[in-house]
Amino acid sequence: MADLHEKLSIAKRLIDDLPSSDSHEDVLQKCVSQIYPFTTENLKAELEPFDLTRKDVLTVMGSGDQVFEYFLKGARSIDTFDSNPLTEPYYYLKYSCILSGFSKKDYFSFFSSRVLKQLFKEVLNDQVFDGQAYDKISPFLKGNHKRFWDVLMMRYGKTWVRKPKRLFSSDEEGYENLKKMLNYAEDEQYHKLQSNISKLSINFLNFSLEELPYHLKKQYDFINLSNIVRFIDYMWTEKTLEEFKKVTDSLIPFLKKDGTLVVGYLFDYTSGSEKSPVSIYHPNLRNQYYPSDIYDYYQFLGVKDMRYNDDTMRCPDGILVYQKKCS
Repeated sequence: MADLHEKLSIAKRLIDDLPSSDSHEDVLQKCVSQIYPFTTENLKAELEPFDLTRKDVLTVMGSGDQVFEYFLKGARSIDTFDSNPLTEPYYYLKYSCILSGFSKKDYFSFFSSRVLKQLFKEVLNDQVFDGQAYDKISPFLKGNHKRFWDVLMMRYGKTWVRKPKRLFSSDEEGYENLKKMLNYAEDEQYHKLQSNISKLSINFLNFSLEELPYHLKKQYDFINLSNIVRFIDYMWTEKTLEEFKKVTDSLIPFLKKDGTLVVGYLFDYTSGSEKSPVSIYHPNLRNQYYPSDIYDYYQFLGVKDMRYNDDTMRCPDGILVYQKKCS
């Protein structure tokens, strides 16, 4: 688990955009160290088939949005994991913003760099990470999470803290799409989240996917590996799917009876081809390791379709799912 000094060192290096090599290791490190402002998945549709009431959940931390969605769906406990230690202070920044009483509009104005629209075109939002707004959130942050953001905001200000492609990934959907992708972006659900957020408690495990099985201490009803599958070819340059399958198999003992493992979120997965740089997007190769008689696919409106207001699902997203059977 990274301490405050380590987290600040990672953040400062990203914000300062210090030069690094183009080596495989450095590319992977930057990729997994940047913060994702919001989910890149259609979480609303992804989780819709599952009843998570009073269920124990293990999920990627990522942007933190997963946590809010599971909480709204009634999960009993939510454990999170991520190899990126910066995801934890970012989650608590979002949590504290909601706890402090920000309206839904002000919340998205603070976190989304693409919240505004002009003539149906989303434009950059100059209120993102606004200093005065941060001053209202800061008292609700605690301990090292408060120190982390106080140091960065004081040293760099909003312009550099929230500059795309540095501390934050530029992979960010606009607000119009986020309203379709997130339950808590709806007025009623945001109010429900805000009214109950003081009851929300999570556990964060700062481990990579490979390390994770060695640090789990209980079984879960639902485990979601999210879109980690996009990066497995960086994690394993040889025998990628074989190595990934070993890890996903090692998580099955941590599922309760009838438990569900979401192996991966697949963007526009029906148009996968042998030319894709992501191994699991090759249908024939994927089916060798995750055969359809054992693994299921759930298909729904894709993020790419949303960008073009296309409801015909020409580019559907999907999730690859394993269901543990009662023995």
